[in-house]
Amino acid sequence: MKTLTFTTNSYNHTVELGETIAKSLLPGQGILLTGDLGAGKTTIISGICKTLGYTGHVKSPTFVIAWLYEGNHPIYHVDLYRLDDYCELENIGWEEMTDESRIYLVEWADKFELPFTADALKLFLEYGDNPDSRKITVEYNERTYPHLEKDLLEYENNRN
Repeated sequence: MKTLTFTTNSYNHTVELGETIAKSLLPGQGILLTGDLGAGKTTIISGICKTLGYTGHVKSPTFVIAWLYEGNHPIYHVDLYRLDDYCELENIGWEEMTDESRIYLVEWADKFELPFTADALKLFLEYGDNPDSRKITVEYNERTYPHLEKDLLEYENNRN
């Protein structure tokens, strides 16, 4: 596993980082996100969805558990915050959400073990030094996401 850490200094920078990460996603793959309430999980997902062809408004699925966005491929945006265990997620179609034709994005992914996510990219979001900054750690398998590091370093260089 490879780990890279970035600091974003605004809402827009967080969205742009999401846009960059999404370039490496293919159907059947997904992202597991963890971070405190308000850390930017839905914000970075909005950038991911934009790059994946979804033009609508991205909103947190906290109360509905999952949204389906129609982009270049079906995108499932799932929030585990209100769930207690995997059985609850299984009952609403988790296996279908991780199908090879779809992309899944999971907030609060550290709540419980998720099957079908062995190759998922992982994002860890933390508050930064000021109210608008975030420290975002990206953990991924280089064989599964061979172009991710190049794209992320290009993103970082373009910001500086």
